Formats: sequence, C-alpha cells, structure tokens
Amino acid sequence: MISLHYYGGLTVNRIAGLMGVSHARVSQIHRRALIRLNSLLDKYRPDLVGS
Repeated sequence: MISLHYYGGLTVNRIAGLMGVSHARVSQIHRRALIRLNSLLDKYRPDLVGS
C-alpha cells in the first residue's frame, strides 16, 4: 500500500478500488504503516526521527 501510494503515485481512492476496501480502510492501513515505519526508524536510526 505504501509503495502503491508513494512510488506508484496512486490515490487513496484508486488503492481502495484495487484492494476492494473502503477509502477509510486504506487510510487506516496507511496510518498504521506510517506509525510502524516511524517506530522502526526510531529504533534503528533515532538521529533521523524527531522523538
């Protein structure tokens, strides 16, 4: 999902259509992925995260 949006340039609505889920669900998945990525970045590269 992250790669579809940021690297593929797809909109949330387009991703929702491809995945067969609602816009709200894609937004929820997107937010959780960003939180997880931020957590991993903070763990391995705290110098890059403004904690």
